[in-house]
Amino acid sequence: MTRPRRDDDQASSGCDLQRRQVLGGVARTLLSGSALMAGLSACSTPRRSSSTLRPDWPAVAAGNPGIVTNPGAAAAATDPKFANVAARTTWTTMLPDYKGMNRMTSIGAVTVHHDGLPAPLASTRTRDAQDRLRTIRRGHVNHNGWADIGYHFAVDRSGRIWSCRPLTWQGAHVKNRNEGNIGVLVLGNFEIERPTSAQLNGLAIHLKTLVTAYRISPRKVYTHREWPGAATACPGRNLQPAVNRIRARGLVA
Repeated sequence: MTRPRRDDDQASSGCDLQRRQVLGGVARTLLSGSALMAGLSACSTPRRSSSTLRPDWPAVAAGNPGIVTNPGAAAAATDPKFANVAARTTWTTMLPDYKGMNRMTSIGAVTVHHDGLPAPLASTRTRDAQDRLRTIRRGHVNHNGWADIGYHFAVDRSGRIWSCRPLTWQGAHVKNRNEGNIGVLVLGNFEIERPTSAQLNGLAIHLKTLVTAYRISPRKVYTHREWPGAATACPGRNLQPAVNRIRARGLVA
């Protein structure tokens, strides 16, 4: 099937679109899974995880460098600037359709999102974060016709950072604003749940890493709703104030 335009030219007009799209078959499949149903039981009052929680990093097959847990170590699948980032291969074996993407231009901005899926995440388990990322990617590829998941990184409820779309390729997360713009997804629907302290700690550390590594002005760290013309509630009423606090504390490592 021929894609009419590159995915970053027709990028998401809001996480609200993402929430609507997964109400179809993909969402029904996810909602029927025992992992997420366990999380739904606590969706009204999700527990806040301690920032000292030890992440249960996913197992890595032999020969796959997977995750760099030593800040001084380098791995072929992970940019050495990003210690403790789970490689893309730990949650999907699917490759992007590189012909449908544009090369990333000079990086000058970061945008924070939530996934806005109908069900809260609630769970801190690795496999539930992996399932959530696969569901989001399926929606972006199968429903939207994009080349890959639209975000570059994701932060789960234990504060783990996941590599998503390679940073060498332009994202698809803010319509008409994707050039040089890193997309950071915070997993969960923060209109109806609250981010954990571990999740916010992971987000703050990763934002500092990005700002430092790419010499981004802290004033260029946005949430989705803050871009002109972005008619969206993303990243949700419970995450927006937290991002405001993170920026107020300073983003220079």
